[in-house]
Amino acid sequence: MKNAYRVILIGLAVFGVVYASTGPEKKTKEVEKKTKEAWKYNPIELCKFSVSLEVGHYIQLKECHKRKIKLEQVDCESIGKDHGDFPCYKGSDVIEVRANFPAIFRASIDKNGSGEDMLKEVNLYWENGVNTIQGTGDWEELKLCLDAWKVEIWKSGGTVGTVEIGEITIGVRPPTQEEKDAQATLQKEAGPDCGCPKSEKALEEVSPEAVQPSEESGDVVPPPE
Repeated sequence: MKNAYRVILIGLAVFGVVYASTGPEKKTKEVEKKTKEAWKYNPIELCKFSVSLEVGHYIQLKECHKRKIKLEQVDCESIGKDHGDFPCYKGSDVIEVRANFPAIFRASIDKNGSGEDMLKEVNLYWENGVNTIQGTGDWEELKLCLDAWKVEIWKSGGTVGTVEIGEITIGVRPPTQEEKDAQATLQKEAGPDCGCPKSEKALEEVSPEAVQPSEESGDVVPPPE
């Protein structure tokens, strides 16, 4: 029995020596390792500066290739004419446009084919005289109308039905500073419930001769293909 106790005491003594020699040192190394892994440099904000973008004029007319004015015969009195102006025709089309600037539009008609002989008196105009958009970037609508009277339909070259008689050209430009000031004054006088802006130069009537687009519309970015 005494020998058994002696073996147990010797074993505990050896275990204590081993624990004392390895335990604390091992823990110290593990702490040092974790400390090194946790230590790292964090970035600091040194400075901030702005980024700028040069924005030009942008304008887009939706589905221009689908736009078309089809003239249909109407009572001459409906376009402000009388029986002596027979036959009379009327047509219109709505265009959708968007831009990042207030824009003023113009339109002209170039007669071609049978139209050179058939069309004598025409009136190309914007409905209600509205040919401007606010240019907020949202889609906006404009309505273009065409009246024709004293049309010489017997010169259609023997064709009965749909005949191509001309081509419409749409032009656009930014307003001048004077126009901007005038529009601001009109909106101020009209109040917050003012409707669509109207231009002082709304297209009233075009001569039978083709009117070419103004060079003022050159500063316009075409829509992407």
